[in-house]
Amino acid sequence: MLQDKLKAPVAQLNKVRDLVETEGKRVLKQLGADLDNAPTLADVVAQLREKNPDLKTLSYNLDAATYDLRERLKWNARMMAAYSQLQAEKAFEEKVKPQLQAYTEQLENQLRALREKAETVADKFTH
Repeated sequence: MLQDKLKAPVAQLNKVRDLVETEGKRVLKQLGADLDNAPTLADVVAQLREKNPDLKTLSYNLDAATYDLRERLKWNARMMAAYSQLQAEKAFEEKVKPQLQAYTEQLENQLRALREKAETVADKFTH
C-alpha cells in the first residue's frame, strides 16, 4: 500500500532529477565544459576556468547559458499562478459564493422577522 502511494511521487522526483541533470549538463557545456572528456570535477572546473578567465566573462556566459532555462521557469511559474487563480475563482464560485448567499439570505430573513416583531410590539404599546 505504502509503496503504491510512493510510486507516483518517486517517479515525479526522478523525472525532475533527470530534467535538472540534463539542463545542468547543457549549461556546463555552454560554459565550456566537455563532460565527456572530463572524468573528474577538477577537470570540469579547469575547463570552466580556461573558457571563462575572468568574472565578467563567466557572468556573461552564465547569463547566456541560463537564459532559456530562466525564461522557461518564469513562463511555467506564470502559468501555474494563472491556473491556481482560475482554480481558486472556480472554487469560490462553486462553494463559497453559494454559502455566502445562503447566509446573507438567512440573515435578511431573520432581520425581517425581527423587524416585524418589533413593529407588532410597537403597535401593542401605541394602541
